[in-house]
Amino acid sequence: MPRKARIDAPGVLHQNIIRGIERKAIFKDTADRENFFERFGHVITETETGCYAWVYMRNHYVLNLFGQSENAARRAYKSFVAQGVKHGRRPDLVGGC
Repeated sequence: MPRKARIDAPGVLHQNIIRGIERKAIFKDTADRENFFERFGHVITETETGCYAWVYMRNHYVLNLFGQSENAARRAYKSFVAQGVKHGRRPDLVGGC
């Protein structure tokens, strides 16, 4: 059963574990594995998420990640709010009795 989502706060350490079903390999081949780590590197760089430690084994890997830096979290929140305000304007719902 999947776990519930966890809160991501600046500076909080998260341990992520991915396991293959029935201890099977989690990547098809070397190219598949290298593709994953290349994409993962881009994501943590773009989101300013710190990768404290990681270990990869054939059938699982473990990542220790810090949440976004406080400045990155603030920028992401401001952007989220700005987009919501822009998309949430409804002239037909403005006003009242």
